[in-house]
Amino acid sequence: MTAVLAIAKGIGIFLLVLLTLLILVLLAALFVPVRYRAEGEYRDGFWARASAAWFFGLVRLNLSLDNEFSASVRAAGILLYPPRTKKTGEKEGSTEETKEVPKREEETGTGDFSGPSDAFGPMGRFEAQDPDPFETVDKKTAGKTSSKRVPLLRKIRRLKDRFREKRTDAERIKSRLLWYWRLLEREDSRRALNRVGGEFRRLLSHCLPQKGMVCVTAGARDPAVTGGLLALEGMLYPLLCGRIVILPDFETPRLEGTFWVKGRIQACVVCYCILRVVLNRECRLLLARLRKKEEA
Repeated sequence: MTAVLAIAKGIGIFLLVLLTLLILVLLAALFVPVRYRAEGEYRDGFWARASAAWFFGLVRLNLSLDNEFSASVRAAGILLYPPRTKKTGEKEGSTEETKEVPKREEETGTGDFSGPSDAFGPMGRFEAQDPDPFETVDKKTAGKTSSKRVPLLRKIRRLKDRFREKRTDAERIKSRLLWYWRLLEREDSRRALNRVGGEFRRLLSHCLPQKGMVCVTAGARDPAVTGGLLALEGMLYPLLCGRIVILPDFETPRLEGTFWVKGRIQACVVCYCILRVVLNRECRLLLARLRKKEEA
């Protein structure tokens, strides 16, 4: 009896530890953010690199673009992608002798008759009579007119059929657009769209970079153009908040620049926005109506 209780106790402790580990992994996936960073430069050429890390760098994704695109995924410092290729020693060279298959020349016989042209004599030849030229002309003209009329009628019938098909398609599209317009004019549909738009804006503001800087060195042949760029930067300063800096060059025309951005994404915020849309009654009703229309 004591042995059975000890085994049951061990199994219960094991299941409890496993359950706590699963809960910790789930909480980490929901609340530990994915931090990303990207930077690049444009001078003689363009290069850029980006990285995303989760759980304090336990899982990391690296992307780079410098004449060629490359990507790598690491988990706890172990390279997962691309897989490492094993170094193999020099293979023993084995040369395979290529055997040339001789081409078979096809024997072609000539159909020229080497005999004399007048072997049967002048009386054995067949002299064909010339047909009447007027009869041949009438037959040719009649065949041409009949052959021209038939494809012309076929083309007219095809054009009529295509026009009818296009007309029916246009009527279907018009009726469908009117149905969508009437559906979107309903009050519940408007409220559903407002909910979707609000959650999308919240999700977008959460996923966009929180910090960043763009530094551009610009110069033109005409100094007035460079001055116009500086004036535009001054007018847009309340919106840019110093995140885009233009360094003027009034001597040489050039365009160079560097940038860096970083931010974070939390899975709990993404799930919260999606659930607010999915669990909304008006959004589900709008989606059901759209599916019913598509199935019909």
